[in-house]
Amino acid sequence: MTNTDTNKFYFDRKNYFVRFIPHGNESAQTTSSQISKNISHALEYFVADLRRDRNKTIERFLSEETLDNIFSSIAQLLLNEDNRICGNSAYIIGSAIEFESGLKRFLTIFSQDRTESTVDIIRTLSNLLSHSDSECAMNAAGILGTICGSKEGRNLILNHACISQMITNTSSLLSSENSWISSNAALVLARLTVEELGYQAILTHPKHRQILNEMLAALDVSYPGRATNAAFAIGRLIERDEGKKIFIAACGQYKIVNEKFS
Repeated sequence: MTNTDTNKFYFDRKNYFVRFIPHGNESAQTTSSQISKNISHALEYFVADLRRDRNKTIERFLSEETLDNIFSSIAQLLLNEDNRICGNSAYIIGSAIEFESGLKRFLTIFSQDRTESTVDIIRTLSNLLSHSDSECAMNAAGILGTICGSKEGRNLILNHACISQMITNTSSLLSSENSWISSNAALVLARLTVEELGYQAILTHPKHRQILNEMLAALDVSYPGRATNAAFAIGRLIERDEGKKIFIAACGQYKIVNEKFS
């Protein structure tokens, strides 16, 4: 969508933020491919402004009085069957939480003390990791990686009931031919290992053999971003004898691991 007035952002010309506030029965349609044109256009305007100037757009977004409601409505759109709606919503959320104030507000809204009307964002993002659309999967992994960048965010994820499935879905993306997806996935795993809960969640995972082998295969230098993040994660996992023994037993690659991390 092209902005014909180069002197103004869409948020000034169209005031699209207010379109995300549900009215009447609009919110009931978020899981269907059919949503109002107002919301669909609002997403397009939002993405266009982000690409024009991310800092100014997010600064304006975070200053909205109804920010919590807008954030929640956009999160609901992650459930939409339309790949473009889902992808744009994930892109917007990912852009917002790259800012410290945005991440703090996000974690407050979507904490485990959420209300019944608030989307289960961690489970939703976990499911999106296995989405057939690569952009949706990439953005979901990017969001989770950003969330894991803070201790509060790591705790929110690691204490969630879906953590086991999320680790499985994340590790499966390490072999993606899309370098952004594989790097984002490796970053999630790397940041989870910072915490004791993350360390244990991976090493004691029912599919830990498969996961650890996927992490080892991710060290391929052809994908430097993925390799760096995977190397950090593996390094954390084998810092202790317990982890080293599990890793060696699972992968049978003692010499390779020893050479890279001794």
